[in-house]
Amino acid sequence: MKKKIIILCLLLALIIIGIVFLNKEKSNLKIYQGNDITLSIKENTLTNTSATIIITDNSNKKHTYGNEFLIEKKIKNTWYKLAAQETWWELIGYEVDENNKLELTQNWESIYGKLKKGTYRLLKKVDSTNEYIYVEFEIK
Repeated sequence: MKKKIIILCLLLALIIIGIVFLNKEKSNLKIYQGNDITLSIKENTLTNTSATIIITDNSNKKHTYGNEFLIEKKIKNTWYKLAAQETWWELIGYEVDENNKLELTQNWESIYGKLKKGTYRLLKKVDSTNEYIYVEFEIK
């Protein structure tokens, strides 16, 4: 009887572990390959709930950038989508200033919660493409 209970417990543990690992979805986003548009985090603004980002756009094209963003987590050199709460984004288009820069504060606490220790990247879509720019960061 004890052996059956132990086997049953091990089986349940394996099922739970499998569900946790199967729930991770690998990133399949197309990354912008040019070096004329970059994304960085403003110094001393990164927390586990938000950051101020700086988009530098030297592409000589008129791009607009919205409030929407995504966060992915790096696990064993592979990027995975984070599970997010359903979010409604305000449809506003921002353009870079005369210095080709745009600063936006991105707060992800209501979408992803507080980020735990790890390596992440924040992604923003380049408006006229299906490609994303990103910046990597680490939560310690």
